[in-house]
Amino acid sequence: MSVLLEKNNRIFFIRVFFIFGMLKNRLCVQCQQKQYLAPIYGKTYLFFLAQNGLSGYIIAMRIIAGSKKGMKLLSPKTQISRPITDRVKESLFSVLYKYDLPEGAIVADVFSGVGSLGLEALSRGAEFVTFVEKDPKVIAVLKQNIEKAGFVEESKIIRANAFNFGAVVDSGVEKYGLVFVDPPYAASMNVQPDSPLGGLLDILDEQVTAGGIVVVRTSGDVILLEGYGQFQIVERRQWGTMAVSILTKKECESA
Repeated sequence: MSVLLEKNNRIFFIRVFFIFGMLKNRLCVQCQQKQYLAPIYGKTYLFFLAQNGLSGYIIAMRIIAGSKKGMKLLSPKTQISRPITDRVKESLFSVLYKYDLPEGAIVADVFSGVGSLGLEALSRGAEFVTFVEKDPKVIAVLKQNIEKAGFVEESKIIRANAFNFGAVVDSGVEKYGLVFVDPPYAASMNVQPDSPLGGLLDILDEQVTAGGIVVVRTSGDVILLEGYGQFQIVERRQWGTMAVSILTKKECESA
């Protein structure tokens, strides 16, 4: 099995190895003198080292379905973050199809990075996506990806710390029907109501329409509470070392 990698705008394929022993099938990536772990195809992981001449490589991402199927996404040339693989992204959107999403939805991609989830949603028919990201260098790449995909008119970027502002809804604008929440794993270890994640969900309570969906991506060993305010967990899926919790906002009760 091979995985697509990129360095200096050149594409390479690296073979997937099964790592045993103390690593227990975790992906060990040596990049710019730092070590990262990231899932590839469930419990199968890619193993490569800087001494093999692969320092500085990043896992290339792309749009996998819809009107922009196959479009490669640009990525910052700094470090590997937590790219979501094609198989996991396809599985996630297959789950969302059960809720008639994302087609026609107003979407927010919170902690968006270079826009992998939001652009995938637009490619699959979302009406509009708001991207929320605080890193200016990442935002510069995100803008390029939006322009490359031709979704400038169907999107906007908000530079902000999402823990403080959520997805931001302008006055008179429709609330979100779908929100992707993908914070750094370290920031989502605490899931209590008074945690940063709990506070964010409290903010989103005012920004998501009744019946709307919030997708929260965390480390696989993190278990969210059953509910946060009007949000209730309806599904939890785990792929390798990452997990996705799907929360829905309660419908308005009739008078």
